[in-house]
Amino acid sequence: MELCVISSINPFHSSSTRRLGSRRLFQSDSLFLSRDGCSVLRFDGRLLKKPIKPLELSCAAKKIGGGGGGVRRSAASTKAAPAVEPSVKEDKLPAELQVKEIPAPNSSVKLSVEVPAVVCEDCYQRVLTEFMKMAKVPGFRPGKRVPENIIVGFVGRPYVLRATVESILKRTLPHAMESVTGKALKDSIQIVSSFPEMEKAYSQLKTLSYEVVVDVVPELKWNPENGYKDMKVVVELGDEIDAKKACERQLRQKYKSLGALKIVTDRGLEVGDLAVIDISATTIDEDGSTGEAIPDAESKGFHFDTEEGNRLLPGFLDSILGIKAGESKSFSLVFPESWKQETLRGQRAQFTVDCKELFYRDLPTLDDSLADKLLPGCTTLKEVEETLTKRCQEMEEEAKEQATDNAILEQIRKMVEVEIPQSLFEEQGRQFYGARLLEIQASGNMKLTEDQLASLSSQKSVNEFLETQRESITNIIKQNLAVGDIFKRENLEFSTDELVKEVENSVTEFKKHKQEYDEERVKDQEIWDEVGESDEQRDKMLLQIEQECLDVYKRKVEQAAKSRAELLQTLSDANAELSSLTTSLGEKTFANGIPDKSSGTIKEQLAAIAPALEQLWQQKEERVRAFSDVQSQIQKISGEIAGGLSNNQLPPIVDESDLSLKKLDSFHSQLQELQKEKSDRLHKVLEFVSTVHDLCAVLALDFLTTVTQVHPSLDEETAVQAKSISNDTLSMLSKTVLTLEDDKKQRLRKLQELATQLVDLWNLMDTPDEERDLFNHVTCNISSSVDDVTSPGALARDLINQAEVEVDRLDQLKASRMKEIAFKKQSELEEIYARAHVEINPESARERIMSLIDAGNVEHTELLADMDSQIAKAREEAVSRKDVLDRVEKWMSACEEESWLEDYNRDHNRYSSSRGAHLNLKRAEKARILVSKIPTMVDTLVAKIRAWEEEHSMSFAYDGVPLLAMLDEYGMLRQEREDEKRRLREQKKVQEQPHVEQDSAFSTRPSTAARPVSAKKPVGTRANNGGANRRLSLNANQNGSRSVAKEGGRRESLNKPAAPANYVAISKEEAAASSPVSGAADQVSASP
Repeated sequence: MELCVISSINPFHSSSTRRLGSRRLFQSDSLFLSRDGCSVLRFDGRLLKKPIKPLELSCAAKKIGGGGGGVRRSAASTKAAPAVEPSVKEDKLPAELQVKEIPAPNSSVKLSVEVPAVVCEDCYQRVLTEFMKMAKVPGFRPGKRVPENIIVGFVGRPYVLRATVESILKRTLPHAMESVTGKALKDSIQIVSSFPEMEKAYSQLKTLSYEVVVDVVPELKWNPENGYKDMKVVVELGDEIDAKKACERQLRQKYKSLGALKIVTDRGLEVGDLAVIDISATTIDEDGSTGEAIPDAESKGFHFDTEEGNRLLPGFLDSILGIKAGESKSFSLVFPESWKQETLRGQRAQFTVDCKELFYRDLPTLDDSLADKLLPGCTTLKEVEETLTKRCQEMEEEAKEQATDNAILEQIRKMVEVEIPQSLFEEQGRQFYGARLLEIQASGNMKLTEDQLASLSSQKSVNEFLETQRESITNIIKQNLAVGDIFKRENLEFSTDELVKEVENSVTEFKKHKQEYDEERVKDQEIWDEVGESDEQRDKMLLQIEQECLDVYKRKVEQAAKSRAELLQTLSDANAELSSLTTSLGEKTFANGIPDKSSGTIKEQLAAIAPALEQLWQQKEERVRAFSDVQSQIQKISGEIAGGLSNNQLPPIVDESDLSLKKLDSFHSQLQELQKEKSDRLHKVLEFVSTVHDLCAVLALDFLTTVTQVHPSLDEETAVQAKSISNDTLSMLSKTVLTLEDDKKQRLRKLQELATQLVDLWNLMDTPDEERDLFNHVTCNISSSVDDVTSPGALARDLINQAEVEVDRLDQLKASRMKEIAFKKQSELEEIYARAHVEINPESARERIMSLIDAGNVEHTELLADMDSQIAKAREEAVSRKDVLDRVEKWMSACEEESWLEDYNRDHNRYSSSRGAHLNLKRAEKARILVSKIPTMVDTLVAKIRAWEEEHSMSFAYDGVPLLAMLDEYGMLRQEREDEKRRLREQKKVQEQPHVEQDSAFSTRPSTAARPVSAKKPVGTRANNGGANRRLSLNANQNGSRSVAKEGGRRESLNKPAAPANYVAISKEEAAASSPVSGAADQVSASP
């Protein structure tokens, strides 16, 4: 790499101009001055030369932007259309046009033209007059006036309207263009209005409006102004030309050309041999079947040099090594993805190679005797190497000068801001395209048929060329416009001598191949006769002329020999360059139809190798661009990951000595890894940013301020791909998220504490719901986790402060309402004890609270805390008594059912068919079952009470009465009741015995047992197949008044409101036995 720096030079001062004119520029898509004064246009890597271009360039530089006349327009000279044509000045319109000028993009102007009705009518009459002159209307002589309706009907109204609109446009357009006179570009006028719409508008309104777009001379803007005068240019040169390596390659090619080809007879193909082969190929389908033939891969009599085998398809040389003359080999290969022909990329193909002949080179010994053959005029190998090295060094120096000139013009182009008119762009692009077609046709390497030439000359092909080469064409136009403007600014021009010399050289060049006449010699003879020269002097002069002619002939011969040597050198250089390109590309490039021209003229050999060389150059340029693109992306992504987002990064340096696909694939793999890493990092950044956004919304923080403190590119306006993904950004985002999450936890903890205090204070002071609803946004998160709180502003600092203020206000209000709050807590305590059936003295407790509050001996908070402690203890005691109280409730419920069952058994109509009787029967059955369980209930309840008393070391009282004592008394009463029932049954049996005997002896009715059994039960029988209903034979006074009095005395001793109404349960039979027939017996109460 060599760096050439040009500092503080003005290439357009007189001295700099001469220096620039003495160089031949290299690889530029613009117009330059060559060493011989001829302008050189390099387009797409090819040189196009046109004679007398400096003259044209000088004239263009004088006239650019001046609005002068001229029809021709080039990239360097953009001329305005001529002033108003004479016909415009002579043809005056009846009325003025209304023209509105509107600036348009691409250095163009839109003209909105309104044609008055009087002008349209005048044009209409002129059209009618012309039709009258041309039409032969029956009944009218030619040229005579014909009524309007007749001529319109004869010609046709549509044709008249169309002709009128065309006449209006043709007549008014020059007048409309007067506003852009001097700046409009010739042949750039375009009517954008639709002709059918104009025709329709004219037919309806008899007026016409249309719009015209015209390109104008572009205005150049230098940035900075006059920056070309003191500009600095830095030129970087790669190592495309290494003098030493190029010398070695050329020497090898020249040495190989001296070897004789001999036929191989005793072995197969080896590297270094030359084979004549026939190649055919067909595609292989996915199922393995043979597909279509590949014409581009077929070749007959192909001369294959194995030392240059890397020019073919990868794997081709390895597949045919060892093949002998007359043999054939078939093998399959896959076209690489980088193959020039897109349709074959990745295609698997079956190749068949027939070996016709095998040759090897019999190279002579490389010594000084070959020096003249290697390079004419040299005597030693050292001299050959020195000459070749010198030439390569000159080429290297020449390349440096060319690159310097290119850099100057490229820098000038970057200083210019200009809008290029579309017409200028298309014209310049068409010129380039035409020149390229002419060059292809004239090169001799590729002869285009008429059909191919017609296809390439089609509008579609031209448009595709303009689109693909838009940037190149635009750059060329900018460079030439800039050069022309500099010529105008600096008043630069070529001297007359230079112009004359250039013209003479051009004329000589044009006449070089034409027939020359001996007119000058005849003129000389006449002059000699007129002067009177002697024969001796004349012969002497002729001898001198002959000698001079001989000298000229010798010089011509020498020039021919020198030209031959130069051609040989060029051929050697081309072979060396070909070898260098194939080596740098690092692949076996397949070049179709390139024979080995070891024989024939030098020009034929050059013509044979030129297409392959051009193809390799194109491949190299494409490969260099591919490497540059991949390395640029790698450099950019690496910079983003490292934290550098600068747009001023230097372009990557491509190592052109190794442009192999393997290396390119490695770069692609590296790029894919970096792109994946970038995608993952970008995903993480977006997740962090989203989390920060959500947290800021919940905490009511400014998201934009928070996120831009991490990195300015994380704001919402920056595109996703432009956001920072560096390690520092990810680390800071992670820390920011952790900080916000900690802040969120602390705020939520604080808010929940305040919400709990608010709820307690509200419950304590019976705050109304309307006031509580004001703080729903605070209490709604009282039991939420950190992840559940996602509402915007839910943990705002203002919200927490507001809750703190409210808690302080309620605390103050609580102190002022202390007695009310204390009595409320006392009422809550009393309710708990009442539900637990524990008797307390509420009056004394309330008096105690009043005395404490009035005396002020106890803090309010301590008093409330003490009462809360009492409430907690009362709740614990109520929970411990709950099991026993539940069983007491069941026992009392069973006693109530027992009392109802006694009433039910005394009811004589309980078996009647009245409504609801069946429900009472069901209840009676359930009541009997429940009553039968009362003893078990009592035993279980006693066990539970005793266990509770042992655990709490105190007696279990029910509404102030010991529950065990109540149950013991219930047991004694129940036992007494059972004894009383047993006594009554025995007494009843004794009383019933005489009556039974008497009935058996004297009764006239048959007994129930003697009667026949029927399907219907008797009225007096029990439903359970028992004996006769004993209630019919009982005396009404046999229930016993003593028992009633006794039970009444006991009821007075155990009259408690919560005690059961009946402690004694009797069976169904006992109830029937104890009930009198009349139903007037007193009920035996079991209430204590």
